[in-house]
Amino acid sequence: MTTRPSYKSAFLRLFVAVTGLLASVLDLLAGAVRLVVSAVRWVAASLERDARRMAPKVQGRVLEAAPAVQAPASAPVDEEKLRGALVGLGYQLGRVRAFTASCRGRTEGLDVLVKEGIRKLSAN
Repeated sequence: MTTRPSYKSAFLRLFVAVTGLLASVLDLLAGAVRLVVSAVRWVAASLERDARRMAPKVQGRVLEAAPAVQAPASAPVDEEKLRGALVGLGYQLGRVRAFTASCRGRTEGLDVLVKEGIRKLSAN
C-alpha cells in the first residue's frame, strides 16, 4: 500500500523553502549594503586625501578676515522707503507725507520709524 503525502506536510515544506529563500535574499541585500558603505568610505577617504594634497600650505601666517562694512550710525532716514512702507500699509498719502516730513533728519532705524508712524497715524 502506498501512502500519499498529506497536504499539511507539503504546505510545511513549502513554508520552510520560502522562509529559507527570504532569509537568503535578506542576507544578499545586507551584503550589498555593506559593499556600498565600504565603497562610499573609500571614495570619501580618497577625496579627503586629494583635498589635503591640493590645499594651499599656510606656514605661520594668520589670515585676517576683512572688516564687515556697516552703515554709518548717523545715517538719515530714507524718506521714500518710510513713505512707501506706510502707504503700503494703507494709510493716506497726505498724512504719511506729513509724518515723513516730521521725521526728516532723524537717525533711528527704518523699523523704529515705521512702528512710530503706525502708532501716530492710527491714533488720528
